[in-house]
Amino acid sequence: MASEIALTDSDPFEKFLRLSVADGDARPRTVRAYREAIGYYAAWAGSVTVNPATAGHEQILAYRESLIAAGYARATIRLRLTAVRLFYRSLARWGGRRDNPADGVRAPRQQENSVISRSVTPAAAKALLAQAGEGRDGAIVRLMLLHGLRAGEVSCLTDKHLSPGGDLLRVPGKGGKVRTLVLSYRCRRDLAGSAPGPLFPRRGGGALSVRSIERAVNKALVA
Repeated sequence: MASEIALTDSDPFEKFLRLSVADGDARPRTVRAYREAIGYYAAWAGSVTVNPATAGHEQILAYRESLIAAGYARATIRLRLTAVRLFYRSLARWGGRRDNPADGVRAPRQQENSVISRSVTPAAAKALLAQAGEGRDGAIVRLMLLHGLRAGEVSCLTDKHLSPGGDLLRVPGKGGKVRTLVLSYRCRRDLAGSAPGPLFPRRGGGALSVRSIERAVNKALVA
């Protein structure tokens, strides 16, 4: 998990804090809050070898997903994303880049990792994960339980939805929307080395059907 890092006067983040937060006239408490928020982003970028100066929209989405996965409150996520969005707005104003990769990236209305708390107790979720075991069915259960995927979303996944390093998963959802998830260690291990084509193939070719995925999950739930 990332943690806040110290910022220096030569750092563009520091320039942002000094000149852009409340147009350079922010209260000390506000500056401290933004310093913590932008420092956390800088630490995250360093931990995943992302250059903040050239980060794209997908990297900001991945940052958002990392905040969600870490279980931060919506207000904390909103502040940290706001700080990043304002930083890039300032960078564009200074001629550092022409776009703002954080535009449109907002805090979730409801955290996606709350799927567990809305569906089963933590103890039941732990028991379900233990029952799922290894293999294809276990991978399906972990992906759905830990990351909130629907059966239909799991069915349509292919190797092309995985990032080259296997740590990010682009999930096409309803209405043509695509969300990018930062996969847990266990799910990354499940999907490592996936062959070209569907991530969960069926015998005879093609993707596993929604009904087959539901049966796999129901089997684990009944057990």
